[in-house]
Amino acid sequence: MRSAEGDETRRRRDGVVDWRTLRFAAGFPVVLSAAFFLAVQAVARRLPSPLAFRWESQGGVAFTELPGYLTMAVLLILLPSLPFLVASGLTNLPVIMRRIMLSVGITLSLFLCTVAAAGLAGQFDLPDARESHVDNLVLLLGSGGAVGLGLLVHYVYTPLAQWDPRDDRALQRELAALENPELAAVEAAVWARPRTSVLVMTGLLGVFPAALVSIVNPWLALVLLVLAIAAAALLVLRIRVDRDGLVLRQGGFLTVCRLSAGDIAGAEALEVRAADYGGWGPRTGERGRSFLVASGAAVVVTPVPDGGHPAVTFSVPDPEAAERLAAALRSIARPA
Repeated sequence: MRSAEGDETRRRRDGVVDWRTLRFAAGFPVVLSAAFFLAVQAVARRLPSPLAFRWESQGGVAFTELPGYLTMAVLLILLPSLPFLVASGLTNLPVIMRRIMLSVGITLSLFLCTVAAAGLAGQFDLPDARESHVDNLVLLLGSGGAVGLGLLVHYVYTPLAQWDPRDDRALQRELAALENPELAAVEAAVWARPRTSVLVMTGLLGVFPAALVSIVNPWLALVLLVLAIAAAALLVLRIRVDRDGLVLRQGGFLTVCRLSAGDIAGAEALEVRAADYGGWGPRTGERGRSFLVASGAAVVVTPVPDGGHPAVTFSVPDPEAAERLAAALRSIARPA
């Protein structure tokens, strides 16, 4: 009884949130916003009134008073980065995903703080904000520092191991496997992603235009950055097969396909070309639905004729994983 009470207490304490990481992650943009606010107060006498917050080639074109500028700057630092930073404290995400979320959140908050600071630096000692421009030196230096610190955090930060609901489920699977060894063969979960160079290029295609556009319109830059992250997430696939069926999650968290064991008639491991299925990412065509992150090893799942589901093709990391997943799917398929 005491052991059961201890396990329950540990589950309540750990749960699905790493509170130590969450306190740091959520506190970082708050402290950064406060530091920005105090720094601006120290140089407020050097700023014109009103202040420009949007610029075109001839100078400032939209204006507000200092409190309004500070409010917009604080919201700009906090709101876009908090979802990434909060996600880094969720223990039900993979460790690599938590590291990415923390580094992206810190980079984004620092970059947006740099954008707000560059807008102010370009207005120092000017009598009229209409003559101002964004200080490109501050923008470039701050952006470089933001990217550098984000990469440092990514490679240094290691989430603490905690007992969470996934460990409970893994324990239950192990106990079930000991009681029924034949069920262990149908438990499989793998990640599929394209080459690292593809992900890097996808990110750069979003970061560089966003950095340029941010000089004119930070909100449009944020949209471009979010679109780049979404495009990269579409090229990462989480595949899980168990006795209940098949689940595919885009980016590791967005469920895009779910087939129960009763809907599966068979499965086959193949080498495929993404172009034959319409390209990378989620596609629907004559061959059914496909979720390919690259050309190469894949599994084709054949649905039962009367199930109302199309054939499903998805990428896997290598031919060995394809054979293993195909075998697991065949073992749970509906008998002919």
